[in-house]
Amino acid sequence: MTVDLLIILNNFFHDLASAMWFCGTLTLLALLRAGKQDGHPEVAAFSRQLFRRVSKVTNVSLAAVVLGGVVRAINYQEYEWLPALGRDQVGLLVVKHILLTGIVVGGIYLQVRMARQFRQAQDAERTSVS
Repeated sequence: MTVDLLIILNNFFHDLASAMWFCGTLTLLALLRAGKQDGHPEVAAFSRQLFRRVSKVTNVSLAAVVLGGVVRAINYQEYEWLPALGRDQVGLLVVKHILLTGIVVGGIYLQVRMARQFRQAQDAERTSVS
């Protein structure tokens, strides 16, 4: 009973972490745009502060997705296998994970690119003040 509950909680937190990572990445994109579009240095500085904090949340969320996904994969057949679909669900899972891997790789690329743009903007601001 306790293991069953832990598996269900793992699946819940895996899905929650996935949503947090995705929404966090979209938030980072909004922060980057806000920092660029507004001409006020205070807005740019605030955007950079928030960017660093939200980046930490998205990184922890992505780690939770991976760790929870490993636990989920190990226990899939016992807790999530649908006998009515039989072996057909394996193909569906492969397609799902190819799509999700593409989204994650794209999101990581986007986050790295955004972090670089924030650093460049900060460096430019420092040199203009000096």
